[in-house]
Amino acid sequence: MNRLSIFLFLLSISPNSLGASFNCTLAQTHVEKLICANPQPSELDAKLATTYLKLRKNLSPEDDKHLVSEQKRWLKNSRDACTDEVCLKKTYNERIAVLNPWSDKNLTCEEMRKYPERIFFEHGIDLGSGNLSPNEVDYECPESLASLPFLKRLLELTETVRSDYVNQCSGSIVNVQWRYYHFELAKAGFAPMIFLQHAVKDQSPGNENYSVRLDYFKQWAQQSPYNFQLYNEFFAEFNTADIRLKDHYAKKFRLAETHAADVAKHVLMGVVARAAGSFPRGTFEPESELVQVASNPRSKLNDLRKLLAGKAVLAVTLASDNAISKVQIYKALRAALLVNKPKEYLAILMENLSAEDLAAFGHDAEPLLAFALNNHDNLRFLLDRQVPVDAANDFGKTALFYAIGVNDLEAVDILLRNKADVNHAYKSAAELRRNGDACIYPNLEHTKRTPLMHAAQHGDVALLKLLIKSGANLNALDDLGNDALAYAREAHENKNEVFLKSFKLKH
Repeated sequence: MNRLSIFLFLLSISPNSLGASFNCTLAQTHVEKLICANPQPSELDAKLATTYLKLRKNLSPEDDKHLVSEQKRWLKNSRDACTDEVCLKKTYNERIAVLNPWSDKNLTCEEMRKYPERIFFEHGIDLGSGNLSPNEVDYECPESLASLPFLKRLLELTETVRSDYVNQCSGSIVNVQWRYYHFELAKAGFAPMIFLQHAVKDQSPGNENYSVRLDYFKQWAQQSPYNFQLYNEFFAEFNTADIRLKDHYAKKFRLAETHAADVAKHVLMGVVARAAGSFPRGTFEPESELVQVASNPRSKLNDLRKLLAGKAVLAVTLASDNAISKVQIYKALRAALLVNKPKEYLAILMENLSAEDLAAFGHDAEPLLAFALNNHDNLRFLLDRQVPVDAANDFGKTALFYAIGVNDLEAVDILLRNKADVNHAYKSAAELRRNGDACIYPNLEHTKRTPLMHAAQHGDVALLKLLIKSGANLNALDDLGNDALAYAREAHENKNEVFLKSFKLKH
């Protein structure tokens, strides 16, 4: 090491040169002697040297050349112009902040805008493991993907599907996951090629986790009509976002078509991961061939018959390639209802399911009749096959509630004519929160809700009249002491409110 400052040494053409700080026994200039004579400037000199070397190793040749020139100017015009320790400390700290915007542990949009390569090149930034992060980041920058208007609906659906509720029961992991996810959205917005490098590294050697997560997502969608609706809307937005993102990267960053497509793909893989969340991979089972066929809108009766031909139906589990379990048949039946298969298709599946099977497999799940509400012929078919009209999910919600929720007057009438309980209420808070555990259904409200209350919030006057005509109890109260009128008022359903007031309700 010669007598010159380490930074003059680092200005050599090799970005792989190694050094710590200059040898103080060789110091000659006033600035060099000032650095060596004071501990803080000496430490800052070493820190800046380390930061500078680390940054050069991660830059392209063109950017590295620019940095070397920039460093020369800083040495000449800033550092070497100092005459005292105060100036040196200020100058070094400012330069460290420029080379490493993370140095003050507070990352702003302006810094990300000016130094994206310096900020995002390092993989695995520490954003904490609890409610607080050691590094603060502005996640609301206009350049972040989270702020792009054409991604807004997809990202909203992502959070709806994920259903993270921050409360005393959720723990700090919810906040941690949010921070890392939004940091990736910022990285993909400011530095797409660095984002791609990191994403490819994380995904290597393949995308098995992504494909498994997609399978899990699809199975989640088939668990309820609500999930299925969200799933379809999510992937409609997903497909649109894919096209728009490719165009965004091609135009704004001038990426080649293949690079733009790759960045968009990995961004959307991250969005799917966010939506699907974590799940027990050890117990996750791939979708059966039967469910795959039943859930395919294009599959025909002959496809189903061929699959079932010659195969035994077992009570519980699948024993071999020549056997199908009743659980699989029940799942296939739900999937077939969701994609609106005709009743002839349903009949083949139901041949192998008894009333006891339907009751057992549907216990605490979403009621089977709710899966048929998009097809009144199928709804009547299931009712004719004695599918229980008042089967309820674990919250106490029957198919009648689902029909009311979409204001389907005909479906409600069909259910009531088949003796659906017009006063069947949600379970009470005490029933749902066994042992008084407030972390079971932590966002619980409006328990003991009745179909009439539900209609006051989601339906119209015609629906209210039908329920009242069928014997709905106008005086019923939920766990909070609200009647149907209170539901209409809270939902700002003015016509429903006026109608219910005519019955002299008190709430």
